[in-house]
Amino acid sequence: MTTPNSTRMSIVFRIHAVKHPKRRDGGFTLTEMLVVLGIIVMLMGLLIPAVQGARAAARKAHCRNNLEELGLAALTYETNNERFPGFQHDLAGNKVSFAVMLFPYLDQMKIWDNWEDDAIAVEDKESVYLKILICPGDVPDAPGEPPEPDELDMAPNSYVCNRGDPPDPPPVPPEVMDPNAPVVIAGSHEDSRSINWLNERDGPTHTLLFSERMFDESVAEDEDRYRYWSRLDQAGGDVGFKYGEGLKASISSRHGDGVNVVFCDGHAQFLRYTVGDGIYDSLCHPDDGYRDPAEYEE
Repeated sequence: MTTPNSTRMSIVFRIHAVKHPKRRDGGFTLTEMLVVLGIIVMLMGLLIPAVQGARAAARKAHCRNNLEELGLAALTYETNNERFPGFQHDLAGNKVSFAVMLFPYLDQMKIWDNWEDDAIAVEDKESVYLKILICPGDVPDAPGEPPEPDELDMAPNSYVCNRGDPPDPPPVPPEVMDPNAPVVIAGSHEDSRSINWLNERDGPTHTLLFSERMFDESVAEDEDRYRYWSRLDQAGGDVGFKYGEGLKASISSRHGDGVNVVFCDGHAQFLRYTVGDGIYDSLCHPDDGYRDPAEYEE
């Protein structure tokens, strides 16, 4: 006969007889750590391209906004002058790009007054770095920005404008363009074409106005790598494009498969390289027949 005391002793003995699993000190095993590291690497592999893609899309959108502002400024210029600006101009004895003529409509009156004043020597003209004239993707010296104007004595510019249809017969020599050649068709500034003139032909909606052309990284010297909005007589670097030169040779970008453009009515879009030279030529030419927007719109 068992007694209560013997029963209790038996239970205590059994409890102590149970083998408890050996407790492990805190921390990860090597296998667990390798698994965690592998997961982190996989997540980074997915995240980094997404971040890079988002940044590229932001640069592309910023560039497009720049062109939209330039397009609206050009339309205001056209309203006040009844013609578009030339791709380059003689201003106070200096050859400047179309961009300078738009400064009054881009809240850059201080710079405009400086360049319009023929009493100011050319070496004292303000050649400042303007973000609206630089595609954020067009920075070959990244990280950072292109050289500042005080290093080059000129101001870089990512954008070019439609020189349009060269005269027939061409000037002699052929490479010489009239300094006041208009945006949409070559000739003197007084012969620059207006919105009304375009409306009687292909129309401003189907005629290119501005585009981007990326800086040339293959050139060793910074002075020859960039285009400029000021002192074109000394800087070189063509600020115009026209049909017949080939799409990629005329306009280009670092946005991958195409280039941002703005049309003569002020609307901007991304023009893909796949449209080909034929459609590109047609969009440059203001009077070669209507193009179906479905052929080139995004």
